[in-house]
Parts: sequence; structure tokens; C-alpha cells
Amino acid sequence: MAGFAAKVRQWAERTKAANTNITREATMELARRMLVTRFEGGYLRYDTGFLQASFIVQINAPVNEINYKPSGISRFHINRGAVKAVVNTMQTGDVAYMAFTANYAVYREYEDGMVRLVAQQWPQIVRSVSMKYRKMGY
Repeated sequence: MAGFAAKVRQWAERTKAANTNITREATMELARRMLVTRFEGGYLRYDTGFLQASFIVQINAPVNEINYKPSGISRFHINRGAVKAVVNTMQTGDVAYMAFTANYAVYREYEDGMVRLVAQQWPQIVRSVSMKYRKMGY
């Protein structure tokens, strides 16, 4: 009987790890898609890069921040490593809050839908990542 209990424990640990990895990978894919510019086939306008660079992810805490474009800087770059670092702290059941914090982001969202149109893809993203793990035997 001890062998059975060990197998069940091992299965539970693998399943928990797979759920955490699915959560993280699906969330990262959602963020990646939100950052795809119109030039690359996405919804995000890109002029100076300020809007894209204003993107942040927070875990279990809504984003309540507005940033104004500093003068004297002509080009901005997103720190994808920072986004990934935050997403990699997620556990199953956590909520990821993603937002563009540029002061004009709400207007771009209204016109372009760079968040809502990507967020509608969430079920397909989760299904795709889950299938990947299912094929690996989880």
C-alpha cells in the first residue's frame, strides 16, 4: 500500500507543478500578445515606444498607476525581462493584472483594443498551453 500512496503523492506533485507552469506560460503568452505592435501583426500602436514600455504586470494587486512621457527622450523600450520575472512568481490561483500605464493608454485601448482583443484569446491560450503539457504526459 505504501507504493500506491507514493505514486499518488508523486502524481499530485507533478500535477501541481504542471498547473503552476501552465498558469505562468499562459499568462506570459497573454502578455506577449498584448505587446505585439501593429507592424508585427498585433493591435498595439508604436511610435516612440512609450506606450509599449509603460506595460506592467502585478500579481494579486490591481495596477493603479499613470505615467507621463518624459521630455527629452525620443525612444523607449519595454523591459520584457521584468514582465517575465513578475509572471514567474505566479502560483496557481494567483491573479495577474496587466496594464499599459501611459497617460493616454485608455484612449488607445478605446480606439485599438490592444488589451481587450487579446484578453478575448485567453481561453485559446490556456487550451494551447494545456495541450502542450498533456502531450508531455501531465
